[in-house]
Amino acid sequence: MPFFVIKKGLVLLEWKYFPTPKILDPNKIADGVVDKVVKPTDNGTKYTFNIKKDAKWQDGSPIKSEDFVNSIDRQADPKTKSQQTTSIQYIENFAAVNNGKADPSKLGIHAVNDRTFTIKLTKPVPFMNYEFTNFYPIQSAAIKKYGSHYGTSSETTVANGAYTITGWNGSNDSWKYEKNKHYWDAKNVKIPEVDVTVVKDNNTAQNMFNGGQIDLTSLTGQYVKQNKNNKNLVVTETGRNNYIYFNDKKKATSNENLRKAISMVIDQDQLAKDVLQDGSIGANNIVPKNYAKDPKTGEDFTTEMGDQAPTDTTKAKQYWAKAQKEIGKDKISLDFLVDDTDTEKKLAEYVQGAVSNNLKGLTINIESVPHATHVTRDFSTDFDICTVGWGPDYPDAQNFLDGLRSNNTINFSKFKDQQYDDLMNKVDDTTKYDANQRWDFEK
Repeated sequence: MPFFVIKKGLVLLEWKYFPTPKILDPNKIADGVVDKVVKPTDNGTKYTFNIKKDAKWQDGSPIKSEDFVNSIDRQADPKTKSQQTTSIQYIENFAAVNNGKADPSKLGIHAVNDRTFTIKLTKPVPFMNYEFTNFYPIQSAAIKKYGSHYGTSSETTVANGAYTITGWNGSNDSWKYEKNKHYWDAKNVKIPEVDVTVVKDNNTAQNMFNGGQIDLTSLTGQYVKQNKNNKNLVVTETGRNNYIYFNDKKKATSNENLRKAISMVIDQDQLAKDVLQDGSIGANNIVPKNYAKDPKTGEDFTTEMGDQAPTDTTKAKQYWAKAQKEIGKDKISLDFLVDDTDTEKKLAEYVQGAVSNNLKGLTINIESVPHATHVTRDFSTDFDICTVGWGPDYPDAQNFLDGLRSNNTINFSKFKDQQYDDLMNKVDDTTKYDANQRWDFEK
């Protein structure tokens, strides 16, 4: 369910459309449910927001400060097992709340009155406005009524965005978005109704688009290549990186030489251009290209760092031989957990083939499961190796590097390196280190 159609957050990225090339570029941070984007006080640690007077829920009731407070408190509460805590981790007392050592009410977000609330941070965060784009209210009355079932169907979802959702039972493949008459900017919503149909097969989706049955669809894999000259194709660069995580709690996959061996038989450029064929580009760094810039020179992070994921089958075989000795086995079998999508299956098959052709004795078995199952197994570290994707929240290399900190919620591999943690702690310390120093630590 496209979340942003029915929900409007604290602030938002204002998108500007550039027809040549056909991409969407974030232009600036703009006001969302609140009156304006504000500057922090108290040495950059306190934000005071006022909710728009005409900001309402779909039932016509006003959006109140408590709707933001309860939403963020609920997100930080470990009982909800939220996967989206990265953006709120800078709020005062977050760690204590999220670790179950303090009540969610102790979190540094508080209502002053019905329309005014404050957010107190533990330290100045230079990219906090980008993080605020992930702060959404939830109607307090609806949460009280539906509890954990909130948002699992159209009947249990209360919208505050341009549209409401109808006809969705939580698992069906079609529903409607209907214009929300109580949306504060309803006069600028030009399309009254949107019919949504989930089509899992790209070929079917393409045929339905070409036949005029649908007005908009997304394409992946070979269908992107087939339509590269189609005037209707719009390419959106996401800045999302996809990774292979190795379970650091298992003997074989915690072995550094085994991980290096697998990494070095994967040719990222070949994978992107010849296998996926969907417009993806090969990644050679945990941070994507054209994302983080040197504050002194403006040079890209990946350029300064060079190729951190080279392909070298000769060295890969040497690392594999070392791994065999260290693990004490000549033959090892690993299960590769991926989503049951065409793209992830192709990726897994490519890795399986590259390993089979170059690392004799190492076998990759593909486990293709629904995304929800994949996520559950990620959080319980129930895998040998798995795919993980991450997209940007704010323009700083830290947004991607944080994923491998030992205490990060998306560090599904359970990788822990004290030197890495110490460096990232310094990156975090914006009160002691300036942008140039943080950049050096990130590198």
